[in-house]
Amino acid sequence: MITAYVRHDGKVQRHTLGATTPLPAGTVWVDLKNCSESERTQFAQLIKQKIPPLHDVRLLEQARQHHVDKDVTTLTAPIIIGSQSDNPTSSTLMLILSPTLLITVREAESRALTLYGERVLEQPDLLRGSETAFVGLLEAVVQRLADLAEITAHELEQVGRIVFQEALQRTRALGQGRANNWRKIMAGLGKAARLNHRLLATLTGLDRLLAFLQTPGEPRVGEASYTQLRLMQQDIARLIDHANAMMNEATFLLDAIASAISIEQNNVVKIFSMVAVILMPPTMIASIYGMNFVHMPELGWWGGYPLALLAMLLSAILPWAWFKRNGWF
Repeated sequence: MITAYVRHDGKVQRHTLGATTPLPAGTVWVDLKNCSESERTQFAQLIKQKIPPLHDVRLLEQARQHHVDKDVTTLTAPIIIGSQSDNPTSSTLMLILSPTLLITVREAESRALTLYGERVLEQPDLLRGSETAFVGLLEAVVQRLADLAEITAHELEQVGRIVFQEALQRTRALGQGRANNWRKIMAGLGKAARLNHRLLATLTGLDRLLAFLQTPGEPRVGEASYTQLRLMQQDIARLIDHANAMMNEATFLLDAIASAISIEQNNVVKIFSMVAVILMPPTMIASIYGMNFVHMPELGWWGGYPLALLAMLLSAILPWAWFKRNGWF
């Protein structure tokens, strides 16, 4: 789908175009989302602008993914998609900036770009020119990443609270369902960790992009935009530190969950071991009187059978009472 954002009479209008539809006058931003190879080629020929396929761009080494050709700057960065799903992934966003037009090329839906597209309709000043639109778009992406960082921190906090503060309540409430509950906790931790990993990759890619735009001695944007990009890079640096801290938190929680599961398993083994010790003396008594020797005087006693039962009961109670007294059971 090809969407053009047009500034006209102080307002911004959104138009859906075909691959061969001429750009309306006043077009500042064109968004190519999930376009076919033929659509991309036809549109590039229409506007007389080189738009490389995203597949080819991804195969380029990092140093060649950002380049300037005359007055056109081509930039590539990873972007998170499916951030609200159970399996967030990354896609590639290509930005082509010329003096009069900003072109974005992507393969999937991005909430950051969707929100920015809605925002420019309400705030036309965001689309005063291609460079203003470019900087505003990057700010929208960074703001969305900041929101995702808060979501990640909240989800990890929830996992930590369940693991540490509600362990006793969870054990009492779930009983035999503890194994399934640990699986759910692990699934929640895995989702938060995957989102944080994608977040860190996206932030790192944006940091490289901004560093390219601020190469000393090679100004690629205006002074006002340069200042905004520098402040944006500082925000990204703080978000990268936050993402690294969340990565350490996720590792810590994973170790804590593994330790908690190990403790529960050890408790189960401990109970079986104590039960085996408690049943050992009665088993020994029963084994003795189960022998088929001729000379066993107790076999002829009238009270031999109840006496053997009593001996087995006492031999089981005494170890249990000893364990209970010492707090082992």
